[in-house]
Amino acid sequence: MYRVLNKSTPLSVSALLLMVLSFKAYAFTVTWPSSTAPCNTTVQACVNGLSTNSTLLIAANEVTAIGAVGAALILPRPITLEAAVGYRPVFPVGIGISSDPLLPRSRATFTVRIAGITLRDAAITLRSNQAECSLLKFYVERMRLLIDNSSGNSSSGIDFEGRQVFSYFQPSVHLEINDNEYRRRGGPGSFLRVDVRETGLGGHVSFNRVRIPDSIDSDYGIHAIASGGSSFSLFVTRNDIRGSFVHGGICAVSHGPLGSETRSELNFFHNVLTPTVWGVGTAICIQGGEDAFDMAIAHNTIVDFEKAIALTSRPTPAPSVLRPIQALVVGNLLAHNGMALVRDAIAAPPIGYVSNSNNLFFANGSNFGGAAPATAGAGTMFTDPLLYSRDYPYLRGGSPAIGRGLNLSSYTEFPGLDADGSRRLKAVAGGGPNTIDVGAYEYGDNWFNVRANAVNSMGNAVAVSHPSLDGLPAARLLTTPNFSRGLYYAESNSIFGVFYKDGSLRWSIFNQNPVLGMPIGAGYSLMTAAAGDGLFLHQVASPAPASAETILDNVATNNKPNNVIAITSNWNPTGAALGVYNNHNTALAYGAGGRWRIRNSDGAGVAAASAFNVYAQPPGPNAFRQVARASNIRPMLAGAETRIDNTRLDGVRCAELMVTPLSTFGNRRFDVHFDDPTQRWWIYSPDGMPDGAEFNVLFSPRQIVECHGSAP
Repeated sequence: MYRVLNKSTPLSVSALLLMVLSFKAYAFTVTWPSSTAPCNTTVQACVNGLSTNSTLLIAANEVTAIGAVGAALILPRPITLEAAVGYRPVFPVGIGISSDPLLPRSRATFTVRIAGITLRDAAITLRSNQAECSLLKFYVERMRLLIDNSSGNSSSGIDFEGRQVFSYFQPSVHLEINDNEYRRRGGPGSFLRVDVRETGLGGHVSFNRVRIPDSIDSDYGIHAIASGGSSFSLFVTRNDIRGSFVHGGICAVSHGPLGSETRSELNFFHNVLTPTVWGVGTAICIQGGEDAFDMAIAHNTIVDFEKAIALTSRPTPAPSVLRPIQALVVGNLLAHNGMALVRDAIAAPPIGYVSNSNNLFFANGSNFGGAAPATAGAGTMFTDPLLYSRDYPYLRGGSPAIGRGLNLSSYTEFPGLDADGSRRLKAVAGGGPNTIDVGAYEYGDNWFNVRANAVNSMGNAVAVSHPSLDGLPAARLLTTPNFSRGLYYAESNSIFGVFYKDGSLRWSIFNQNPVLGMPIGAGYSLMTAAAGDGLFLHQVASPAPASAETILDNVATNNKPNNVIAITSNWNPTGAALGVYNNHNTALAYGAGGRWRIRNSDGAGVAAASAFNVYAQPPGPNAFRQVARASNIRPMLAGAETRIDNTRLDGVRCAELMVTPLSTFGNRRFDVHFDDPTQRWWIYSPDGMPDGAEFNVLFSPRQIVECHGSAP
């Protein structure tokens, strides 16, 4: 059943192609450790027994039996290596992962995926030097790379090298480096180094958290090098990079051969860069040379560097000829830097060209510098952006940056989410829909909580007061029962909803069964999202369908099975004196026609005019689907609960969560709570937790910073 490619055995081209087809036919998923050979010994033995395109799930937290003592785990062919649901595998100190797959001549696409594993003082090394296929894809996702180089070890995080293979099929390579965490102390290592020569490269580097506390010896955060006639098309978006860099937080360099010219496309969107020590290093640096760069540097937030954005020629070795840097620099927030936008001749006419507009400059030593400084373009602002702090440069209410950016949604792959993973396009008073803020963060969503007490509760309801709600019957309040904000578990509470009381100009959370009072001490997390794409009211038509479900029809949900959606029953969406109860557990389901449905979980028909507040967005590190499995389910009181696995929530008791079950949860009640012994969040049900139950989970990284004092 297992097929092993023996590199020492000569094979004909036809035999190699036949082997590729065989690998595809026998691709499968296995779990390590296992009682079945070869996965009953080391991880390396298990990997060696896998065929191309197979998946290996690591179902252990402490992984000690990797392979040969002190040797990295080698992935000799394209496979998926990832943590099993409910596990967080940690490799021994100094043991990394390496992949340079030997691939036969083929027009096929091959994929290597590494996800959900923690490495300590070790790197991920990716190579495409033995590939002779049409396209080779590398995915590195949800990895934790913890490096201590203070002893002299210069280990980087992820190192990719691509070289031309002289064959009938010169491969192109695609990289997806997403949602990883890199923490390093000491030494010159980088989070990501990409070095391509005489081959093509494309991909995305998104939502990575880079933490490098050194003040003078940090090398790069993200470093891309194109040489030997190579080119790349990279989107570097929504990364949170904190460190002082001698060379640069995000940098690209061209090293082309004399007599030829290639052109690389770079797009830097919605990144946040702050230094460890104010006034040290460069945030974004582009060093041009023999090959041309076309780029967009848009809606980044850069605070407190020596240089914020530097577009210059390569310093060493000096280029033999200068090819242009063409750049669109728009919507960036550049504050408290020594020099904000630096440009020399390679980025200035007649060689190159930089267009800038809608940027905000504040308290920089100089806003425009270099040998050929630019001048301010249309929409440029020179004013205090009103930051939450210089370490966490979110916008505060009243910031002049709100709604003053440049919406590039028509630009190829311009992200719809900001640096935190929240919706980018929102409505601003006086600015209309789909406006965008200057910088990497979008302002406007509110997260808070309420706890029922003798003053704010009456009958079956608890009143809520917040500036985003008071006097606003058209608000779209979302809520989740949170035991850590109160004293009562889900079994003590009824099915909940929200309503607006015109007399008090206040919203309230209520028990759908009016016979049951609101327990004093009941706690809820709440969210009011800013108006815009993804926030809407869904109301059942009259007469109601003869069904237990009502179908959503909105651009934010249609044909988007992976979108994360939250719902809350709204008794009177227009603020009317009489509303419609929906005293049923509800859940979401995706089905025919590419449509999401809201279902009454007990099968009861939905009532005419019943309504729901709905929020929807693409998935991100702050918006994801939780799946309950045996590995993350445990008994709790008379019911059971599932542990939420998200490192950004670990240890953060003050986080507010929005949770909505999918239909796989069944007809059950739930709440969320933070467990001190495990330092994790859990979803609890007094009615049991079925294996395979799914939940949409949302939280706000900004709300965590505001309540926790720092980002996790």
